Amino acid sequence: MNGTTNIYILADVSLSMRRHADELQRMLSKTARALSFLHEKSDLHLIGFRDTPCTLAPFQRIGAAGNPNLGEGLKYLKSVLRYVQKYNGKKTRSVFLLYSSGNVLYGWNEPLRELFKSKEFAYGLRYVITYQRPEREAARAFNAFVDSPDRVLFHFSENRLCSLVRGLGRREA
Repeated sequence: MNGTTNIYILADVSLSMRRHADELQRMLSKTARALSFLHEKSDLHLIGFRDTPCTLAPFQRIGAAGNPNLGEGLKYLKSVLRYVQKYNGKKTRSVFLLYSSGNVLYGWNEPLRELFKSKEFAYGLRYVITYQRPEREAARAFNAFVDSPDRVLFHFSENRLCSLVRGLGRREA
C-alpha cells in the first residue's frame, strides 16, 4: 500500500498579487481537479498569506488584500504540518509550492528556520513559482526556501505536479 503524498501550496493573496489573482485561482482549480484523477493518494493543503494567513479552497474566489507577509504564512504552514503529522498515517515525501508576486515583507527568516526543524519540510520537495522578477528581499527568501536556484520558476503546471506525485508514489512503493 502506497503512502499519501502531502502537497502544500502557500499562495500570496496580498494586494501585490491583485493582477495575478485570476491566474492563481485557475491554477488552484486545475491542480485540485487534476489530483482528483490520480490513482496515487494525495492530500492538498492550500494556505494563503497576507497580513494574516488563511486557508484557501480550490474553487473559492481569491480576494487580494493586505501586505505579502510571508512570515505569517510560514508560521501557519508549520502549524498545518504539525496537525497533519499528528493525524496522518504513512506518507511519501511532501511537496511544497510557494506562489508569490515577487514581493515579501521582512520577518520571514525565523519562521523559515523553524520550519527547517521539521523533517517533513527539510526533506520535502520545495519549489517557488513567481509571476514576475522578485525584489531583493523576495529573492533572498525564495533562495532560502528552495534547495537550489533552479527551483525558482515562472510556471509550474498541474501536469508537472501530477508527474511528481506519481514518481513519489512509485519510489515509496
